[in-house]
Amino acid sequence: MKKVVDERQELELMKVERLGFWVLYAAVAVDIILKVIFVGYSHRLLLGETAAFTLGSLVVLVGCTRKGLWNYHAVPTLRGHLLYSTIFSVIFGIVFYVAVYSKNSKYALPAALIFTVSMFAILFLTLLLLGSYTRKRQEKLNQVFSDEDSL
Repeated sequence: MKKVVDERQELELMKVERLGFWVLYAAVAVDIILKVIFVGYSHRLLLGETAAFTLGSLVVLVGCTRKGLWNYHAVPTLRGHLLYSTIFSVIFGIVFYVAVYSKNSKYALPAALIFTVSMFAILFLTLLLLGSYTRKRQEKLNQVFSDEDSL
C-alpha cells in the first residue's frame, strides 16, 4: 500500500496517535479503579479492561526499554526514581485508604501506611532495575550506531 503522507504529516500523525493512546490508557486505568472501589465490581467482570490495560503497559514498557528509551524529558536517575516512587506510592496509598475506609474505618490508616511504604519499595526497585537496563541498552545501541557510522 502506497503512503500518502509526507514525513512532516507522519510525525504529526504519530503525535496525535500518542496523545490518543495516553488518553485511552488513563481513562481505562481510572475506569478500573472507580469500578472496583466505588461500584463494587468484581475483578472477574473487569477481566477485559484489565487485560487490555496490562497488555498496553507491557508493550510500552518492553518496547521502550529494548530501544533504550526512558521518556521525552528525562533520563533514568536515582533522584527521579525516588521522586516518582514517592509521588505514585502516595497516590496509590490514598486510593487504598479510601477503598479500605469504606469497608472498615478502624484499620484503614495503618493498612494504608503499610501499603504506601510497600508500594514505595516496589516502585523504587522496579524503576531502579528498569532504569539500569535502559541505560545499558542505550549505551549498547549508541555503540552499535556509532560503529555503523564509522564504516
